[in-house]
Amino acid sequence: MAEQFPYKMVNPDFFSMGPDGPMVVGAKCRSCDRVYFPKKTICVDCWERGNMDVVPLSRKGKLSLFTIATMSLLGLDTPYACGYVDLPEGVRLFGLLTDSEPFDEKLRLDMEVEIVIEKMMTNDFGEEIYAYKFKPCNEAES
Repeated sequence: MAEQFPYKMVNPDFFSMGPDGPMVVGAKCRSCDRVYFPKKTICVDCWERGNMDVVPLSRKGKLSLFTIATMSLLGLDTPYACGYVDLPEGVRLFGLLTDSEPFDEKLRLDMEVEIVIEKMMTNDFGEEIYAYKFKPCNEAES
């Protein structure tokens, strides 16, 4: 059964509806507690099949690597930043960075970022497509 999101998601399997709207979800093995993103049905650590629970992922993590893209991908405006974020569950996610300009002032390795759901692009049918992105946390909140 497909969940009803308030807008078109880049991949609905990456999300679940929470009390505050869409949230990023993964899968956690009931046998060994390993967490995966995207969700899996078989744990590659203990090889248990059908022993996975869908779990919400933390909304905050640490920026482990990033780059500034100057060539367009999927019609995104350039320049844009993207990178890898390590979550407390041991999962590493890749995504766009938002609210991060000027890049040389706002981005640094190991900084805390939070997951936000924002428009990523407009597809060829004129539909707005939403995805998770990473936004630098306010230093006062860290």
